[in-house]
Amino acid sequence: SYSAIQYVLFAIGIYIGTNCLESANMSLLSKTVPKSWQKGTFNSGFLATESGTFARSVGCVIISIVASSLGTSGVLNGCFIPLSFSIMFSLALTRHFYYQMIEMEAEDDDDDDDTASLGSGEVA
Repeated sequence: SYSAIQYVLFAIGIYIGTNCLESANMSLLSKTVPKSWQKGTFNSGFLATESGTFARSVGCVIISIVASSLGTSGVLNGCFIPLSFSIMFSLALTRHFYYQMIEMEAEDDDDDDDTASLGSGEVA
């Protein structure tokens, strides 16, 4: 059995750890967004922020539904299956659209070749 102090300390540690991981993940996500999406209102920073907000909302809804149906004692075990399905769904979507994302990246690299041919100090 764990004491309340142990729960609080580890909850703080998990919170800090997830925030650190989220910042690194959002930074990587903003670098993989196609060049055509990096301009305007819906730029990569906005998309990364909204995807994180959406994920938090889905997690909160799942926890609320499980807690209301199983009670607070069953939250840990009750959240495992719905969150496992969401992870599998995300992996299936990634696998399905993976080659389309690779093609987008190749097109973005082709666009960079036009500007890369200019040397330093040269004006187009």
